[in-house]
Amino acid sequence: GTCTLCDRGMGSQHIEKCSQSEDKDDTKAKGKMQHLFRVRECALEDFAASSSNNMLHFVGNFPKENKKKANKEKEAAGGCGTPPPLYAKLLKDKWTRMYVLHDEKKNFQGTGTISVEPKLIHECGSVGHLLNVKAKSSKIWPNVAQALLPTLLSRAKEMGCYKCLFDCEKSQQKTLEANGFKTKHLQMTATLTESQQKGCLSVVPGKFQTRFIQTGDYDKGFVELLGQLTSVGVITRDKFEQRVADISNRSDQCCVVVEDLTSNRIVGTASVLVLAHFPQNIVGHIEDVVVDVKSRGQGLGRIVVEEMLRRAALFGCGSCSLNCSQKNSNFYAKFGFKVEKIGMAYYFDE
Repeated sequence: GTCTLCDRGMGSQHIEKCSQSEDKDDTKAKGKMQHLFRVRECALEDFAASSSNNMLHFVGNFPKENKKKANKEKEAAGGCGTPPPLYAKLLKDKWTRMYVLHDEKKNFQGTGTISVEPKLIHECGSVGHLLNVKAKSSKIWPNVAQALLPTLLSRAKEMGCYKCLFDCEKSQQKTLEANGFKTKHLQMTATLTESQQKGCLSVVPGKFQTRFIQTGDYDKGFVELLGQLTSVGVITRDKFEQRVADISNRSDQCCVVVEDLTSNRIVGTASVLVLAHFPQNIVGHIEDVVVDVKSRGQGLGRIVVEEMLRRAALFGCGSCSLNCSQKNSNFYAKFGFKVEKIGMAYYFDE
C-alpha cells in the first residue's frame, strides 16, 4: 500500500520517515498516527513460531538456534506456535491485557501491557501499571507510545483503575507529559539475592508478628493505618473483605501486616505485586509501605521491606522496584535500591 500522507510505500522505513516529519497541526499529527498504526489485543496466533514477524521475535526472546525446533512445534500445534509459560499466563490472566501495534502490512511496530493491581486504598480501587511499551526502533517510540496510550488508558479505566503508573527513561518523559502524565516519584530498583529466598513470615522478636492480611484486620485499625499514607476514602466491611479475597486469591501478589500482639492493632503493612517485563523478566513491585506513627523507631519499616524482598524472591523475581519521594530514597538505599527511572502517573479524575 501507499501512504496517503506522504506517497511512500508502507513499512517500517516509511513509518520512521513519515513520523519524524514536523507537523504543527496537532490534530493532523494524531490522525497521521492513527493512519500509520493499528492497535489490537494480543492473541495466541501472534506467537506463530515459524514467522519472523511474531511476538517472540519482536521482544527479543526467540533464539535463532531454536528456529528448526520452533517450526516443528508450530506444525505440531496446527499452525500456531506455543508461547512460553510467562506469555501463556499473561494471555489468560484477568488482571492483565497485552496489546500489539502493527502497520498496514501487519508487521509488528510496538507492544504495550496493562497489569492491574487491586488496592486497599482509594475506596478499594485499582492501579494500572503500564509496562512493555516498546517500539521496533527508538526513532519511532514517541509515535508508538502516542498510538498505544489511548487504548491502554481506556482499557485500564474500564478495568476499574483510578490512575496508571509508568516508569520511564528520561528520553521518554516529554512524550508522556504531552499525553497527560505527571512526574510524581523516583523509581528505584534492587537486585535480589539467593539468601532472600530463605525465611518466611514469622514472629518478630518482641511483641510484634508479621503475617498475611486477613479480613479481621478491618477491626484492627488496618484502614486507619493506610490513612496515614494516602487517601483511603470510605471503605465498608464488605468492600474490604472482597478486596482482601481478591489479593489473597492471586498467585502473584501479597499483602503483609505487622500486628502489635499486646494491643491487637495493625501497626505496619506493605504489599508486593509481580510485574512481567519482556522478554522474560519478572520484577516484584513494592507498594503501600507504612508504619503507624506511634510505633516508629522500632525497626518495623526495615522488617516490612525485608519481608517484601523475601516474598518477591519466593515469587521467582530477580529484582524489586518501587516508587518513592526524594526524601525517602535514602531509606530504601539501605536495602540496595538505586534510582533507575522516573515514576510518572496518569489520573483519571483530574
